[in-house]
Amino acid sequence: MGGESNPVGRTDDLSYGVGMRVRLGGDRIVAQISGEQTELDIFLKQFGENLAGVEEECGQLRDRYAQVTRDRLKRQQLGDRIEVVRPELDRAKTKVQWQDLNTQLKALETQMAELDVSLESRLFAESGFNEVFWQAVRFGGLGVVIGWLLARWVG
Repeated sequence: MGGESNPVGRTDDLSYGVGMRVRLGGDRIVAQISGEQTELDIFLKQFGENLAGVEEECGQLRDRYAQVTRDRLKRQQLGDRIEVVRPELDRAKTKVQWQDLNTQLKALETQMAELDVSLESRLFAESGFNEVFWQAVRFGGLGVVIGWLLARWVG
């Protein structure tokens, strides 16, 4: 066919039946398939969807990293403040000062505990612990059933 030494500007149309037509022109090849979506189109659509999902997860990971960084800084600041308030509590001269400092210390410790729980709970929630748990239940249960069946079959 005359498509091998194709000068620029010349176009050869080749038909292969079943609605597929290849058009050779210059240095490009255009394949036209009528009536059906090509596997490449399906792949590109799925790839685009997967890429969008990855981009969303990267955004969530970036947000989580920023939050952890902020929370660690806040935790450090709370710890520093607690270290300042405890000696002041010991040096309190009046009962009112002692009560104020004690209230302040308890509030700081409560904030620290809440921050720790928040960091730990988000860590477990985002680590897929729930998914791992159910996989262990599913496959562990399957192992028990298979073991029971083997015991019945052998015994």
